Amino acid sequence: MKLTLSKLLLSFTCALMLLTLTPSIALPKAIALTDDRTQLRVTDEPVQRRCVVVASSGSYEADQHACDRALATMPSNAAGLPEGTYLFPGRDRRYADGICTYPSAVRPTAAEEAVCKQLLNSMGKARVTMAIEPERWVRGTDLKKLPVQAGRIMVSIGVSATGKASYCSVVRSSENASFDALVCQAILKRARFDPALDKDGQPIPSAYEREWIF
Repeated sequence: MKLTLSKLLLSFTCALMLLTLTPSIALPKAIALTDDRTQLRVTDEPVQRRCVVVASSGSYEADQHACDRALATMPSNAAGLPEGTYLFPGRDRRYADGICTYPSAVRPTAAEEAVCKQLLNSMGKARVTMAIEPERWVRGTDLKKLPVQAGRIMVSIGVSATGKASYCSVVRSSENASFDALVCQAILKRARFDPALDKDGQPIPSAYEREWIF
């Protein structure tokens, strides 16, 4: 009886040590935050911390500062991979079929590759946002009011869980405020997406960036 009890205590101690030392690979829930006029969705994912602007303050710079502040308050993850490792989705845009890309000049160890495989498996049905025919969002007729209908612009678009554009912020301006405004108006009017999915396959808010050259 004493021997059996000793074995049980030893097994329990070993199991407790394994639980303590093994890094968690479960996807944590997102945290909803409001910073001034910017509403954020911040997730401490297994490899990279992520901030998505759900509702913009109207200023891309202010939104980014809000994200920087939010991310700075979150602890680093403990996935067991080199800092800067990024989970990259596969061709079908699903993380489970993706790969881990490591920082330059860093060669992963066998243990790190094993952790990467576990992380990808834990992603389940998670998928990134997919734009639907973005080349049709902005048309020549949208810019006909401008004397010059040429420019290069990059925008960040908020994507709701229903696949609609919730905001449009200029990341890199065309240097023409009227041009920028008309492009964002057209995007908000026509942009449609297959929304991002979490690991359970449920639609979630996200963000999408794209550059247009006219």
